[in-house]
Amino acid sequence: MKEPRSAAELEATILSQMTPHEAPEGAIVSIVRDGDSWRPAVQLGHDVPEHAEWIAKLVQVAGHLKAKYDLMD
Repeated sequence: MKEPRSAAELEATILSQMTPHEAPEGAIVSIVRDGDSWRPAVQLGHDVPEHAEWIAKLVQVAGHLKAKYDLMD
């Protein structure tokens, strides 16, 4: 069984694991419910192609966390 975490806890965990990778200026990461699971949502103030590598890393980090944590109601 996965451990429950709040959206704020998941956001903080993702961002802490992204520390070695500089976030685009103005990037906002949030967690949204996705059916019975969750996913990260990213708002960028700049062109996405310019930050594709950072976004891919964020999705990878979130994927590892999804295997361990559920989003609390």
